[in-house]
Order: sequence, then C-alpha cells, then structure tokens
Amino acid sequence: MKNLISACSTEVGIATEVFSVLRAAKFGYQQYRMEQFLQSIQLCTDRMTEDERLEFRNRCLSDTGKRGAADFASAVTDTPCDVVLAAYALLFSSDPDFDFTETQIERFVSSTKGLNTRKTEFFIKLCSLNPSDPEMIYPMYSLSSHNNYGVDLIFDMDEIYAYTQEFYHRGLILPDPQASINVSQMGGFPEKGEWLIRFGISHILDRYSKLLAKAEYLIRK
Repeated sequence: MKNLISACSTEVGIATEVFSVLRAAKFGYQQYRMEQFLQSIQLCTDRMTEDERLEFRNRCLSDTGKRGAADFASAVTDTPCDVVLAAYALLFSSDPDFDFTETQIERFVSSTKGLNTRKTEFFIKLCSLNPSDPEMIYPMYSLSSHNNYGVDLIFDMDEIYAYTQEFYHRGLILPDPQASINVSQMGGFPEKGEWLIRFGISHILDRYSKLLAKAEYLIRK
C-alpha cells in the first residue's frame, strides 16, 4: 500500500512539474509575441512626426483606444507569424496607406489570427498572381498542375489544397461563383497528377495582402 501511495505521489509530482513547465512556456510565448508586436509599433512611431506621435498617444489612452488595444492583444498572443503581428501594428498605429474601416480591420484580424509564417507567405503568393478571369464579380485566379507559377516548388501539393481550403473558411479567398465546389476539375475527371484550383480575391482581400507585404518589408529591411 505504501508503495502504491508513493508511486501515485511521484506521478502527481511529475504531472505538476510538467504543468509548471507548460504554463511557463505559454507565458513566455505570449510575452515574446507581445514584444514583437511592440517592436513593430516602435517602427511605426519612428516614422511619425511629433504631432502624429502625440495624436497616436492620445488615441491609445482614450477609452476607444484601450478597447482596441485589448482586441489586438488577444490576437497578438495567439498569432505566431511576425509578419501578421507587424500588420496588426500598422493597423493599430493607423498607417496612412491603409485607411480601413473599423469593420474591415476587425475582419482582417479575425481572418489572420493564428496564421503561421508559411501560411502567410502562401496567401501573399496567391494574391501576387495574375487573375485568369478579371471581369467576374470579383477577379478569379487559377492554380493548376500545368500553370502553378512555381508554387509547387515551395509548397507541397497537400499543403496547397489544405491551405486554400483553410483560406476559404477564414474568408481570405473567395469561392468560384460558377462552381458548386471550391476545387474545380479539369474538364471532367482529372488524370493522375493533374489538378486545378480556382479562387477569387476581392479588392479588400487584395489590400489585405498588400498590408501584409508592407509589414514584411518593414521588418525584413
């Protein structure tokens, strides 16, 4: 009986130690993400005039600014990509190149929250392609086994499918209005190794990609 109690005590002790390590790791991760965000904020304020810095400070200290900061803080601590964090900083500091409405900012934050660096790179890559059907309700783009712009040299085929499906659900790309399914077929049943993906990118989504591209430029230069 004593041996059983001793074994149980040891197991509980190990579990407690593991929990402490995980809790410390989570706190450290969140602190690191917040530091990255604040560094990006510093980059933004360094480019401001004195009057703009004062206006930004007053806005941050206002009730509206505090609510906005709380919303950004939640997204920041859950997002591992430094490019997305830099984009949040641009929005938080009201970058003059991106005069999004409050609703558009909320949409961007909710759509990109949790994105990692690889998915962010893929989204920017998709938005940099030339549209295959620019005159539809929103411009349509195509990726296929015959014309993939070298995307398959960077991303595996399963990644391309998985990421595009996730982007549909996030609202970062739009479905083909002429198709009932998101992944189109190539004139019937495709042959082995053939594939085609069609997706739409609206004006606002294109601006989101440009915001991310600017954020990437600022932190990489």
